[in-house]
Amino acid sequence: MGNNIVHASQVERGGKAIQEAINSLHADGGIVYIDPGTWILTEPIKVNSNITLEGFGGSTRLYLADNSNCDMINNADPTNGNQGIVIRNLSLNGNGSGQTYSGTLFNGIKISSSEAVLIENVFVKNVTSGVGIYFSYTNNSAVKSCFTSGCQGGITNENGVGVVVSGNGAMECSNIGIVSFGTLNATFGNVSTTSGNTALFIQEESVCNAGTATEYNTSQVPLSIYEKAVSGDIQFRKADQRVHDPAAVNAAIIANGSESIYAYFMLTDADHTYPEGTYNTHEWFNGTVNVSITATSIAGVATIADEATTTTISNGIGGIPLVLTGTWAAGDSISFTVSGSILGYTLTSLTHTDAVVFTTP
Repeated sequence: MGNNIVHASQVERGGKAIQEAINSLHADGGIVYIDPGTWILTEPIKVNSNITLEGFGGSTRLYLADNSNCDMINNADPTNGNQGIVIRNLSLNGNGSGQTYSGTLFNGIKISSSEAVLIENVFVKNVTSGVGIYFSYTNNSAVKSCFTSGCQGGITNENGVGVVVSGNGAMECSNIGIVSFGTLNATFGNVSTTSGNTALFIQEESVCNAGTATEYNTSQVPLSIYEKAVSGDIQFRKADQRVHDPAAVNAAIIANGSESIYAYFMLTDADHTYPEGTYNTHEWFNGTVNVSITATSIAGVATIADEATTTTISNGIGGIPLVLTGTWAAGDSISFTVSGSILGYTLTSLTHTDAVVFTTP
């Protein structure tokens, strides 16, 4: 029937002993603890669904033997995918100088077409013809607190959805340090250096900034950002009320046919203990949200032309363009409602009543 927890302890048998331990687990999955020591691999370790592969930190070392020319760890079913895999507390050495490169990448860890995978506290080095940690079409997963050194590529998230890449280091990469592209991904708090093309290559939808040379990838952002979005601790918040002189606005409309102004809102913590005006603005976020605009006119002749239905948040601040026409009077006002989602989680809509008011000085 198999076990739920097994120890791989026969270091001298290398990767074969680890694979046998995995295969001995119950069909529902379980945990394989890999004892300290240097484990020699000659072929990839295949990890099935709902299995945790866990070592004892840097003292559990996996080493790819000369001329093995393969990945070190894969998911068992790269075509149909696996789910619930956890790999943590391991050190991998790809022994790049001992491999024969023939055009195929040899990766440290490659997970394909899978769901709910966590790679955590793993050190990968010397994967000189591949990527240290490689997600391919793998969704709702995470690479956290990992470190790669001397690899062709450090960490890659290829076409993932809902993937978190946070708190990692990719150092001395010969090509690209950290790559993340797909949708609804979060990539932050990473450090990357490279002697090759790009330290960070991150698609706009992946919530961060790309960079070259040495890039600190919004390192000032706490690593709890993703958890904040999940738990509802991030919200839209109204910015300061904007006050305009109706006479000056009307003069500009007469002269130019319209007058352009902005109303603002912020993306902040939901913690109401902050004093007004000192909220923690989440500058890591750039994206698009929905807006609706309402003008309240005492005389009924103030109008907004080309009302926006969406607007862009840049570094946590949203600005709504307002093109004013007609005639505005003291007491008129503009309100707006903003709604949207962050990292796939819907935030509570914000209605900002009297965001813009018109008052005669």
